[in-house]
Amino acid sequence: MPKLAVELKPLAVSRITRPGTHAVGGVAGLLLQVSGNSRSWILRTTVGGRRVEIGLGAYPEVGLGTARTLAAEKKQQIGAGFDPTVTRREARQRLIEAQRQRVTFSWCAEQYIATQRHRWSNEKHQKQWSSTLATYASPVFGTRPVSEIDRSLVLEVLRPIWHEKTETASRLRGRIESVLAWATANGYRAGDNPANNDLLRVDLPAAREISKVKHHSALPYQQLPAAFARIVQSRGVSARCLRFLILTAVRSSDARGALWSEFDLENSVWTIPNDRIKRGISLAVPLSEPVLALLHEQRGIHPRLVFPSPTGAMLSDMAMTSVLRGLKLPCVPHGFRTTFRVWAAEQTQYPRELCEFALAHQLKDKVEAAYNRSNLLDKRRPLMNDWAEFCSGATATR
Repeated sequence: MPKLAVELKPLAVSRITRPGTHAVGGVAGLLLQVSGNSRSWILRTTVGGRRVEIGLGAYPEVGLGTARTLAAEKKQQIGAGFDPTVTRREARQRLIEAQRQRVTFSWCAEQYIATQRHRWSNEKHQKQWSSTLATYASPVFGTRPVSEIDRSLVLEVLRPIWHEKTETASRLRGRIESVLAWATANGYRAGDNPANNDLLRVDLPAAREISKVKHHSALPYQQLPAAFARIVQSRGVSARCLRFLILTAVRSSDARGALWSEFDLENSVWTIPNDRIKRGISLAVPLSEPVLALLHEQRGIHPRLVFPSPTGAMLSDMAMTSVLRGLKLPCVPHGFRTTFRVWAAEQTQYPRELCEFALAHQLKDKVEAAYNRSNLLDKRRPLMNDWAEFCSGATATR
């Protein structure tokens, strides 16, 4: 048993600053531990023949009188056959479990989305994630502890929309699976992922069996020159942005987000940076004369954006669609990329990989891709010039 030390007064304890452990008396084994600028209480004692040190808190937050009371209580527990260190671990485990039970699916979804923002190419994708989970999953189990979500709850969310909104339901299933996987990885739940596609297949038919893929509506290339002439007659930034999109064969977000700083007009090149392009690799786009003339029209409208909205922000994804609807053209902006690709395949002799590169498509053949690490700018320039001529009514082919 530790020797009973002289019982120090509070003033004497406050003057202890030398590093090490110092007996303060009152309770055998009660020590003030000094380490650097911090001081704390420990009780050095024996539990079941094993020497242990039990922390009692920091000094001076825990005063001398309180430390003696706590030390005496611990020694009473030991005398009664209890191990205070085990009791503390059990209490801590109970606290962790209680906290885990309060972690809801919606909270996990918010945390997961926050960790993935940097991987998603645009804000619209993030909003779609939040929207689908809030609309369909949250009403069923958003406030439930994530540890309680099972297969029956996931099916309760998916069944009502699986046949009517198959594409949405399929994406929703994947998003729920990702959130639950994140929760498992961070210790908030355990066991199999109830949103795993293999586990749900018995109750839900494969999405491809009940819903055919719908491609973006595109104009046959034969109709494009007449349609393009009508678009040229339309006024406004949205119509000019649509012309720019068609002539460059880029995606809607690339055209709408075009910045003056990305253009080298002297060399007729537009470089879309990797953080703005779907493939994640910057793309140099050769600019034809009609595109350069169109950019000249936009000069001075906005210091940063080439095609700003009336409020000075980036055009919405519906701006160009509205132009097409107003002209009663049966297509969407993205469909013009298909029009370009079919025209290039059927009306020109340009190599397939060159046409795919112009659309910023990743070549599927890894060997082929390895041989085409250059941007093929000089070879793509004639292709885009011919495309511009075709759009304006000429029939140039190679």
